Amino acid sequence: KIVFVVGIILFLVSLFTGRRRP
Repeated sequence: KIVFVVGIILFLVSLFTGRRRP
């Protein structure tokens, strides 16, 4: 379960970083 949550968090972070970076 924890691994799944971590994966989602990493995915969300990637989206945020992608939005910040043009």
